[in-house]
Amino acid sequence: MVLHPLSGRLLVLAPFLLLGCGLFEPRSPEAPTGPGSNNRPATDASIVMDNLQTAIEERNELNYASCLSTPLAGNGRPFSFTPSRDVGAVYASVFSDWSVLNEQEYFHNLFATNSSFSNLTLTLKNSLVTADSVLYSYDYTLTCVHANTPVTARGSLQFTLATDDRGIWSIFRWIDYSLPTNDMTWSQLKASYVN
Repeated sequence: MVLHPLSGRLLVLAPFLLLGCGLFEPRSPEAPTGPGSNNRPATDASIVMDNLQTAIEERNELNYASCLSTPLAGNGRPFSFTPSRDVGAVYASVFSDWSVLNEQEYFHNLFATNSSFSNLTLTLKNSLVTADSVLYSYDYTLTCVHANTPVTARGSLQFTLATDDRGIWSIFRWIDYSLPTNDMTWSQLKASYVN
């Protein structure tokens, strides 16, 4: 076998030619595939309200759930939800043992199909600050598009918040109220999408 005098030189130059073509250069990072998050550590009760609105706008189930107290939160106050009176009368069994897991299930189901828009508007009616909790009363409008159909819930609610051992605030009591206008309440939305 006879080698051409240039063949040995080409073998030596081959790695340098590959380096020159950009094969070993770092590539540009890919765009994120999941939803973004603007969730902030809730070191103040008002941040929980901002995080709740942002979680709904971003349709982010984990950030939504992080606004609610859990047994692991360390504040000794498990989450409770009281539906509007009219919805509670019809769906008593649905809401009898309502938990953060039910909140996540309804939230997931609501935004699972082609939800292109969601928005929560909270209008503060009053607030009460005590030594270990904050109570906010709001009028609300929750608007979203579910399976290409606009859905709007309106009502009033009370959130009671407390801190955990780390100083992070969360909602441990949520009471929903219907308006005299008989609009669909958030309670109805939860009952409709929990299964």
